[in-house]
Amino acid sequence: MSDASTKPLIFISYAHADEPEKPADGQVQWLSFVRTFLQPAVKNGIFALWVDRHMTGGAKWQREIEDKLRACDIFILLVSANSMASDYIVDKEIAIIRERQAKGDDVHFYPLLLRPIPKVALDKGRVMNLRPRDAKPFSAYAVNDREQHMTEAANEIAEIAERIVKQKGVVSRAQLPFVHTGTVAQVVLPLLRGQQPVEKIKILFVSANPIGTTQLKLDEEVREIEAKIRAAEHRDSLELITKWAVRPDDLLQSLNQHRPHVVHFSGHGSLTEEIVLLDKLGEPKPVSKEALVSLFRTLKSPFQDLIRDYRAFAA
Repeated sequence: MSDASTKPLIFISYAHADEPEKPADGQVQWLSFVRTFLQPAVKNGIFALWVDRHMTGGAKWQREIEDKLRACDIFILLVSANSMASDYIVDKEIAIIRERQAKGDDVHFYPLLLRPIPKVALDKGRVMNLRPRDAKPFSAYAVNDREQHMTEAANEIAEIAERIVKQKGVVSRAQLPFVHTGTVAQVVLPLLRGQQPVEKIKILFVSANPIGTTQLKLDEEVREIEAKIRAAEHRDSLELITKWAVRPDDLLQSLNQHRPHVVHFSGHGSLTEEIVLLDKLGEPKPVSKEALVSLFRTLKSPFQDLIRDYRAFAA
């Protein structure tokens, strides 16, 4: 069971014509059909489910729908000729999800094919990897087979949600005892006043993006830091050292080798104030705050006080 802070949110997008209030003989209320198979996972706290029917009377429906689209972790699209003919679904709902994906948001697009639909409609919405797996619509199956395929889809959605929960336990850009290098010129130099002069202030940029975690734009961050250093008044006094895909042993080696005055970590951190490095297989390897503090204390550097001040500054 997930707690409220990590429970994935699922948004179901559907055409109202596919959920008739009074279905005629042979008609299926497709939204109700899908929700029936997802409800056990909702009851067990695996994920939360949202559809537009959850809106209260008088709500600003467009704003609320957009808010949920931008917050959801899984976007389930009920694919039919009705939904793919809807300007709002194609040009608004799907467009927002694709926009988020293009920006690097880890939102899952999960299409369920209800009824037959022309290929051109799927191409317009860039709808791929349909379920059922053979892209045969649910409506083409007998009732028992239809329920079996929906059960498989519900199990897969629950597995995706559980993976999301694990990833949500790893939070980007942990606020740990490291300084943000973007302001290094404004912060480092005042702290150095009264210290023994040095030729260079060494800034160690440590990064890690393990397998299974949200992909971060680490190269862009380094470029931004380099640009700020170049623009700094005391740029000749600063040296940026970058270390990528760092494991715990790499961190220790880099600290001993370079004896940096400032350490900047870019990557993921846990809710319990760990930073997440890599193990030998590239999987996440959490390192506790206590271990980091102990490591820094063992460093024999004339700038030990400076490191301590940075920890206080970044806290």
